[in-house]
Amino acid sequence: MGKVTPAKRKVETPSAVKALVDKIVATPCLQLADVFGPFAWTFGRGDFQHWIAVLNHFDEFFEQHVKPRADLELRDLTRSVAEPFPLAPCLWILRTSNVILDNCANRHMYASSEHLASLLAHEDDDVALGALAVLASATRRPPGTRSSNRFRADARMASRLAALCAGLHDGASKGGDEHEAAARGANNQSVASSATVFGQKIGANELESGNSCDVHFEFYSEGDGATRLIAEDVRAGSPMATASELVSKHGVPDELEFTLYARVRLAKLAATMRGAAIPTQI
Repeated sequence: MGKVTPAKRKVETPSAVKALVDKIVATPCLQLADVFGPFAWTFGRGDFQHWIAVLNHFDEFFEQHVKPRADLELRDLTRSVAEPFPLAPCLWILRTSNVILDNCANRHMYASSEHLASLLAHEDDDVALGALAVLASATRRPPGTRSSNRFRADARMASRLAALCAGLHDGASKGGDEHEAAARGANNQSVASSATVFGQKIGANELESGNSCDVHFEFYSEGDGATRLIAEDVRAGSPMATASELVSKHGVPDELEFTLYARVRLAKLAATMRGAAIPTQI
């Protein structure tokens, strides 16, 4: 994965598209959000091959500002990251990539999915949702065609997507029912009114009162047999800091760290008004 290799056959790019492509590529990635407003599609039916230079320009941003970050790989979570993350340029790149993919054929050529997998671990909700939106666009059938999409997720991407899905629906079978825990009020009573966070129902009373939010997580440890984290209150602290503490406290295997992080994040969203404001987008 990485930069896109153009097809061997020459593809003629419309002049209006080429002008915009040249302008974007000539702009340093860190300045894109300042130079351009929200990206709007005005070119009719598109071809991904016309935009390869732009997507490769974006991939350079990911290589420089996403790939080196240990926090997005859930490594060394207890160590603070000295380099600040360029949030505005990243969001502009994700949203623009989404628009391009939504309007182009040959989107299976998109080659930056490994970086999107990393961004699924970003603590900013808009970045994580933006990465999911680009993935959704990359995997949908091209507009105006009946052909299937040839995009394939690698094992790491598939694992992270599965972990996000598991956090939404399998609490009852994997150590507890997050739906039930999130839908209780101060007196442990079910509440009728609710909001939706990443597809998860949350009671309105809990959103108002800020009751504690628990994570139930079960995993297998070869040394100790089955180990379960029960009723861990994750309301305080950031999702990444909390996940790091639980990993250290309970010896969670490396391959399950993202799964635990995803559970913690969803639980924290369930306990906040910010979480209630985030709709299900994918």
